[in-house]
Amino acid sequence: MRRFWVGKVLPLASALGVVLWTVLGPAGTAGATTQSANQSATVSVQCSVAMQLGTPTVSFGTVPPGQASSPTTTVVYWTDTCGSTFTATAAATDLVDYSTGASAPTTATSGTPSSCGGNIGCIPLYDADLGLSIGAPTCVSTPSGSCGGATLPTKGTYTGFALGATCVDVTAGVDLSCPDTLLSGTSGQYTAGEYNQTVAYTLNVPSNAQTGNYTGWLQYTITG
Repeated sequence: MRRFWVGKVLPLASALGVVLWTVLGPAGTAGATTQSANQSATVSVQCSVAMQLGTPTVSFGTVPPGQASSPTTTVVYWTDTCGSTFTATAAATDLVDYSTGASAPTTATSGTPSSCGGNIGCIPLYDADLGLSIGAPTCVSTPSGSCGGATLPTKGTYTGFALGATCVDVTAGVDLSCPDTLLSGTSGQYTAGEYNQTVAYTLNVPSNAQTGNYTGWLQYTITG
């Protein structure tokens, strides 16, 4: 699979059009000779997929131990210029209050849900504590400029920010969970274009959580 970020094709104006030479005759001859020639130029434009976040941060506000936050909504913009097959995902880290002096675990067992290792000042990422609601994609634009009649990519299904054989949480607040699919498209089955998608997060604070300011990371990836 290829992963692409937003890019651009440089202008080709300098390589196109008619190239004109004026050739002057030797000294003492009459008149001048003018010649012209065309130069062809080609470019191969590769299909690309890209993403843009509506906001760089998500805040759950102040939540007492044993209670859940209100849903916090963010918007992600997905683009596929050629309607190729792609997958867009989200992953997460533990939330850690570093002011408590909490130390990250040095070992972890693959698949263990309590990824913080029981540390004070850490809220595990697994879906009992951090969950999300995936919204349906909305068309923003298509190559034709109109969203009328556009076939949308498929909304993903949240299965939980869990650990697994290939995503082991060794360092709390740093290592990422296994990714969950937010959006996907199969070549020829949806309209190429730009789509936005609302993703709402909810944090359930464990009853034994220590008071503090917790921070972590959400990572979005688009691959096609």
